[in-house]
Amino acid sequence: MYFLLKGEKEDLLELATELGLEATVDMTKPMLKNLITKSAGYDEEDTKLMYEGIVEERKKRELLEERKPRDNLDRPDEEKRAPVELKERHLDEWPSINCPVKLAERLEEFEMSVGR
Repeated sequence: MYFLLKGEKEDLLELATELGLEATVDMTKPMLKNLITKSAGYDEEDTKLMYEGIVEERKKRELLEERKPRDNLDRPDEEKRAPVELKERHLDEWPSINCPVKLAERLEEFEMSVGR
């Protein structure tokens, strides 16, 4: 029964809900533990397996949520960097190709080299 007090309160609330018990957010962890252990169909092994699954799922969600903002922060930097690199590479050519006709010619050359 001690295993029920190791996790988070939200885990106990979810377990109680899955067991069909009426639990409220204002209940403490010991109150939730007592509610679960004193319920009619309480089986320690089954409850422990369910509880471990709930804790594992929560930890997976937290890990995904933790990674998501970090992934989103990395991408804008790469997107910002690419145009600067492109400008630096073509900076010497830019004054000579700012005419629309020359730009069109360069575009055609590019498309032919890419194979479009």
